[in-house]
Amino acid sequence: MRPERPECQCLACAQLQHHQANDTLLFLAIGTVVVVGGLVWLVGQVAGLLGSGVWPEVPLAELPGILARLRDHASDPAAAWPAGVRDGLPGPVGMYATLAGILASPLALGALAWWLHRPPATPRPPATPAPRPQRALPPAEHPGAPMLPPPEHHREGS
Repeated sequence: MRPERPECQCLACAQLQHHQANDTLLFLAIGTVVVVGGLVWLVGQVAGLLGSGVWPEVPLAELPGILARLRDHASDPAAAWPAGVRDGLPGPVGMYATLAGILASPLALGALAWWLHRPPATPRPPATPAPRPQRALPPAEHPGAPMLPPPEHHREGS
């Protein structure tokens, strides 16, 4: 096993490490905004489809404005959407129910996949064993046992 190399203490390496940490934080921040923004847009679109039967015509370019207004309208998310589509969106209960449904869908699909692909249960033995039928052993296996004579068959006509 190799001993660990000591960290380089030069200015260039320190700046590189600092930039890498900043890049990671920036990547996480951008990823969070994209995921939250996409979820907000999807909730509005699906809620509009379920509420009015029509897919709302909201381009993704409207999303930054929706996200900015959503902070002020958390009690009525439909009010954060552009005025032209607000009438087709449900109220707060419908919007939050749509959010819950969208978030619960992957969980439900995961549970269904687990249930469908779980290994079969091992069979349990019966509570009481079935009685085994008694069978007679042939006489050769018990040489000292007396043998009964074969049954006589009475034939008619003899």
